[in-house]
Amino acid sequence: MGLCLKKIRLATMANYTQKLIIETFENMPERMPLEKITVTALIKECNIGRNTFYYHYEDIYVLLDDMLIKALGQYENAIED
Repeated sequence: MGLCLKKIRLATMANYTQKLIIETFENMPERMPLEKITVTALIKECNIGRNTFYYHYEDIYVLLDDMLIKALGQYENAIED
């Protein structure tokens, strides 16, 4: 497998993992208050390792910030269209 193909595959896996983390986090407030959501609870529900979470996000609050920034970007794009 060529180096370029390996990079694409790793990027795709990272995008998948990041999407999994975000989707899981979005659904957790349905079952528990936001202040009770921990990295431990999130990684258990995602079935990923702690290091995998920290590869993508510094903590829960950085994850939440990232989600809000992306949502605001989508909202701005919708307004512009």
